[in-house]
Amino acid sequence: MRILLVNTLYPPSNVGGAEKSTQLLADGLASRGHDVAVACVANQPAPTVCPAGAVIVYRFPLRNRHWPYGQDDQPSAPQRFLWHARDQYNPAATTDLTGVIDDFRPD
Repeated sequence: MRILLVNTLYPPSNVGGAEKSTQLLADGLASRGHDVAVACVANQPAPTVCPAGAVIVYRFPLRNRHWPYGQDDQPSAPQRFLWHARDQYNPAATTDLTGVIDDFRPD
């Protein structure tokens, strides 16, 4: 079976438990013989595809106003509002994820 997991981040980018849980799930499914991929965002300018053990990791840029994870400076309230508004409907991110689905073709 081909399984695609989607999470905001994926190791080595760790913000919290969701990333670790996703990694454990992906590795566990792969160890049981499934083809597993993870789609996530990364603080990078272009999409990449690379293996992480038996898991394929699709990383694409965050198509939003700023990178909100691990930054020292705090955006203003209007900047945060615009970030969340863009996060609600983001056609560029939809295109990125659709491309991952088309490429990996999960079951």
